[in-house]
Amino acid sequence: MHKIPVLIVTAAGLLASSIATAQSSWGELPEIIAKVNSQKISRDDIRAPVEAGRPITAQIDGAILNALAAQQARKEGLDKDPEYVRVKDHSAERRRREKSLTATILVDHYRKKVPALVEARQASANVEDVEVIKYIALNSDRFGTLSGDRLQATARSMIIKERFAAAESEWLTALLLKKGIKVNNKNVPAATIEAAMAARQQSMSAARKQPKGTTLLDAVTDIIGGRDALAEAVITVAGEEIVVGELPVFAGLAANRAGPMPLLRPVITTLLAAEARKEGIDKAPEFVATAGRAVRPPIADYIVLAGIYWQHHGIDTQSIEITDAELRGCSRAIAQTLMAQDGDAFSTWLAAAKKEHVKAEVTASELTAWNEAIFAAVLDGDSKDLRTQLLITRLGWKRSKHLETALAAAKIKRYVD
Repeated sequence: MHKIPVLIVTAAGLLASSIATAQSSWGELPEIIAKVNSQKISRDDIRAPVEAGRPITAQIDGAILNALAAQQARKEGLDKDPEYVRVKDHSAERRRREKSLTATILVDHYRKKVPALVEARQASANVEDVEVIKYIALNSDRFGTLSGDRLQATARSMIIKERFAAAESEWLTALLLKKGIKVNNKNVPAATIEAAMAARQQSMSAARKQPKGTTLLDAVTDIIGGRDALAEAVITVAGEEIVVGELPVFAGLAANRAGPMPLLRPVITTLLAAEARKEGIDKAPEFVATAGRAVRPPIADYIVLAGIYWQHHGIDTQSIEITDAELRGCSRAIAQTLMAQDGDAFSTWLAAAKKEHVKAEVTASELTAWNEAIFAAVLDGDSKDLRTQLLITRLGWKRSKHLETALAAAKIKRYVD
């Protein structure tokens, strides 16, 4: 392994200041960072490398190439590849679950900020001792062997929870009635919404009775004409569509073993998540941090398909080898530049190396990526980071050359400078 000369450490320290030019963090990027023809590129698509410290612009460049490669792959029929089909199906299922988890986290944050619910939570906490005594007497079968202070504390906690649940249910019912629910573009009657919410509240009451009366599942089934068409049913609330067949609970619904309120829960979550986004809570730092820790979206389909395309055309990491001679040439140019023997040595070497593969100038994002790699090589004390960067750079050049015609014809829009 070729060691980086120790003497370049001082110069690299000066270089580090230019490395950390104020690039946005991943969380500050817009949801969509670029578009290639009809393919949108999400910030999630570059999250892992950006959070690992790779330059944002270089990652967007790579994502654009992947999006274009996936479009070429479809033209060549590579989207029929069994491995791609398998991964795509798995990713779609995981994406639905991650979306549901994200919405649940968003709703939890929203509920803590809604003025009506904040007031209800505060009001529910005011419980008199006499109310606790009465509650225990009416629900003695719910406390088992509890006694004394523990019995009092448990009863008080149950009263608070039930009072808040009732207040929240009233607020939520009013919101659902205001926004309305549609099934396959047909309105669900207000009386049905009220009945479904009443049944939900009944299931949350002290007696915890099984809900009776009309449920949302009953209404949906009636509107679509039976359970056979349930998978294709589309529920709309607050402008958001819910395809019943894509819900995590659908397998249970199809097998008649779903829990209570199988459709009302996702409808409520969808409604409140939409309200939260209107209030900008999805942009709040605390939500972004919480969701970021809990949710890791699967690899985008176009990235998987691009991988198959690059492999098919022999332009993947397994098809490129960086020789020791190439690495020595790269290291020598870096050393000459950093030790001020030749201030243009590295840029000259990089420009010449690029022109061997593609007729284009070295970009600012490429230089930034190289600065990062050089600094990492100095910190590590060996050249493995340079070898990796040389491989990544060579891949980018070869892929750009391969897609030269498609790149020239593509409609590419970047939303990040």
